[in-house]
Amino acid sequence: MLWQLSLLVGVSVGSAAASSCWPQENFILIQPQFGCPDDNWVTGSVTNTLHKNSSFPEDLVNGTVNGEHVTTRFCAHSKDQKCDGTAGPANFPKGTYCLWEYEPKRRTRQRTEEICPVGFQWSWMNIDDINAHNANSHEGPGVPLAEYFSHSTVPYFCCRDDGEAKDAIELPTDKDFILLPTMAKKTCQEVKGMTVKKTSIYYSTSDEESNVHGAPTVPDSTPPEYSYDVVVNNWGRGMHLAICYYSQGPHVAKTNKLAEPPAAPAVAPVCWPKDDFVLLQAKSGCPSEGSWSGETRPLQPLLPSSSAWEPGTVRHIFGPKTNIPAVSASTSVNGVTTLKYCKHQGKRQPWSCNAQNSGTFGLGSYCFFLGSISDTGIFDHSCPAGFNYNWVVLDNIVAANETAESGGVPEGEYYHASIVYYTCCRNDGDVKIPINLPTKDPFILMPTMEGQKGCQAVNGMKVDYLNMFLDTGDMFFIPMLNNATWMANDYHVYNPAKGHWGPQMDFKICYYSAK
Repeated sequence: MLWQLSLLVGVSVGSAAASSCWPQENFILIQPQFGCPDDNWVTGSVTNTLHKNSSFPEDLVNGTVNGEHVTTRFCAHSKDQKCDGTAGPANFPKGTYCLWEYEPKRRTRQRTEEICPVGFQWSWMNIDDINAHNANSHEGPGVPLAEYFSHSTVPYFCCRDDGEAKDAIELPTDKDFILLPTMAKKTCQEVKGMTVKKTSIYYSTSDEESNVHGAPTVPDSTPPEYSYDVVVNNWGRGMHLAICYYSQGPHVAKTNKLAEPPAAPAVAPVCWPKDDFVLLQAKSGCPSEGSWSGETRPLQPLLPSSSAWEPGTVRHIFGPKTNIPAVSASTSVNGVTTLKYCKHQGKRQPWSCNAQNSGTFGLGSYCFFLGSISDTGIFDHSCPAGFNYNWVVLDNIVAANETAESGGVPEGEYYHASIVYYTCCRNDGDVKIPINLPTKDPFILMPTMEGQKGCQAVNGMKVDYLNMFLDTGDMFFIPMLNNATWMANDYHVYNPAKGHWGPQMDFKICYYSAK
């Protein structure tokens, strides 16, 4: 695409002093990397679930790409907000550019096409999100008017094309800002005292809506400039949304905004997320979960114990080559293998655990075992928020062996010949961006099989990427393959002659200990 490249369009040469206040209208702009034009603008964000190769201009736009989840941040201006600087005009000047539509006090049944600022025409475009595991959302008061669905998003715009792009207009020049070019002219409006750079945001859209709902309607007025890699009935795969970035003087790249790690908490969390899940047990035992230093409130009266963690064991009969890493509590003697687990139950957490002192299962790439089936009874709707259900099969070497389990063990299908363990995995973030979990005790997570290889970073913890070799069998019936559309934990079967069964398995684990 021609405008997929970043191009310097030009520098205006007007010398008149620009106002420091924006026109007294309701509108929204994409948020630049370094914030809104003024502190009194309200902010918001929209998250779309798309294919994984979306991207933002790395040093210009305040947006993030975490796997399939693409978050665009916005700055909203209302016509009645106060401005302490030089008063601006009541309306925007003539030209060729677009804004995002905004109404902070929208009335019920108010016609959308009547909301645009004076001189602008209402328009829209279609963003086709992926339907599987869709997590579309929007947060904050400063979000554009749109039709927000779980399968697509139709944002509304206000565009005007009543002037020439080369005729520079006056807008505040105190801080950087972003306008959108029109589809009619496909060029950036010049602004006095500002340099403009044209580039694009790439939304890796789907084309599923063309099959489900057919072709969408086309706006009567020009929308912002965009194009698709593949057009399908006015929807399309791979959307390039053109933007015009305005700054004082030539733009200089500063920092990459795409992968800023979250700040480590001031105090390391002492409690785990309030969810049900199961971890492989570390040599030191199950993690402890307690209060802040000096906390004296009693624990909840629980039976049979006062701990959110319950240890458990599962006995397998594997071959004699089984080799368990020394950091794990699991054991294997001549193939009689005892896998040890730690089951966490959110409802059994101490009273002292709260949002301020608890860790979070943040965006990332990691897995654990499923801790409980939800009240709905639906297996694939039972993982903690943000995780997807899958499974892994551990096949014993003889059909009539005496497998046995006790205590807190993963949910699954427990047979004499084999055990199907249910897992919960996520792959929506970068393994190098640390998540926040308790650091007092060692623990074990599992890496994902899909995409990134390696262990998820955790603030305050060092991690060892290890292999647990299981001398598994190859029994007489074939299980379902684990779901290829969801991510699984990372393992390798040496001879997968029967689907995901097979003799001998490398089972990857991530062992965390304090730095």
